[in-house]
Parts: sequence; C-alpha cells; structure tokens
Amino acid sequence: MKYWAMFLISGRDLIPNEIYKTLEIKPDKIHFNDIDGVTIWQLNSSLEGYRKLEDHIENILKKIYKFRKELSYLSKRYKLQMILNVDKENSHISISSKYLTILGSMGIDLEIYII
Repeated sequence: MKYWAMFLISGRDLIPNEIYKTLEIKPDKIHFNDIDGVTIWQLNSSLEGYRKLEDHIENILKKIYKFRKELSYLSKRYKLQMILNVDKENSHISISSKYLTILGSMGIDLEIYII
C-alpha cells in the first residue's frame, strides 16, 4: 500500500513570501496557474509511502500545528487543504476523529484521492 499527503494553501492573491513569514515554514513547492491566476503553496509529508495514512497526516500536522491560530486566520482569505492520495488496492480508509477535529478547527478541508 502506498500513501501520500500534502498540505496546500491556495488563492488568487496569495503571495508565497507572506505565507513563509506567517508560518515560518519553507514550502516544498510553489505552483502558479497562468490560466486562473491561482498560486499554490505546498507542504509535503516527508514519510515513506508504506507508512500509515494517519502517520502522514500527523507528519504534516507536526509541522503546522503551532501555527493553528495563524492558519485559522489564513483560512478566511485562502483555501486550505490536506490532500491524501491512497493506492487503489486499499479497500478501507479510516481517519481518526482527532485528526478531523484538528483539521476542521484550523479551517483545513480534507480531500482523499484513490489513485
């Protein structure tokens, strides 16, 4: 089984340097979409793909949790997402309410893709 997780902050008026200054975290990637003008600030899980899905969620949360107030504020200006990719061989996905509550309290939407 393979899992992968990333945390995204996106918006039309997003300035990556402002996100860096607010969160004190260097992104793993920055994307700019010329078509719709959306900039995406991306932080990836640093764990191997065989680790449990919740391990990937926790890996990212450990990086951003101390900035939960700042993230809650940012969620009013930008779209915040936790994206989870799950290998299609997996027949069951379970995420603890603890993680769902933490993500929700920071204004982070959860999206799961089966690939």
